[in-house]
Amino acid sequence: IDTEKDPVSCNQRMKTLRNVAGLDAGKKLVAQGVQFLRMKTRSIEERIYLLEKITEKNLSRMIYDVVFIDGIFDLTDDPGNLQKVTQVMELLKRLSGSGATVFGMLHTNKKLDDDNMREVIGTEYMRLCTNRFLVKYDAQKKIHNIIHDKSNDTKFAPIVSFQINDD
Repeated sequence: IDTEKDPVSCNQRMKTLRNVAGLDAGKKLVAQGVQFLRMKTRSIEERIYLLEKITEKNLSRMIYDVVFIDGIFDLTDDPGNLQKVTQVMELLKRLSGSGATVFGMLHTNKKLDDDNMREVIGTEYMRLCTNRFLVKYDAQKKIHNIIHDKSNDTKFAPIVSFQINDD
């Protein structure tokens, strides 16, 4: 589920997914077990409604093993309002409780020396999440680092580094 990107960026993301996951470029994603929802043009109410429907479907038939949401911040129109943020967190808990592993993307503040997770929604999401990974780019080494800095129930390697080439 993408709440942020335009169609061109989403198409590029799906090409990357196909490549990384080894999916067949000649087959539709749905035929390979991947459903992609672009929600940038949808209202907050529509986004929440769709997530509720996904949760209901999963509770009754266990369709989705994993749900990726790029844009937790965009599931509310007031990320600083605890009452509205609590509704989003409750929805994410229900989705997770439906049997799906939920991965949510939340960008840190833009300041380099501040890894605060953006307003009330960031604070509440960090409190709710089971595992937290930070992705940072080292421009000098031209390498991405995935840093695992919080775990409530699992052990992961503390840091994984990788490079992305043009392909």
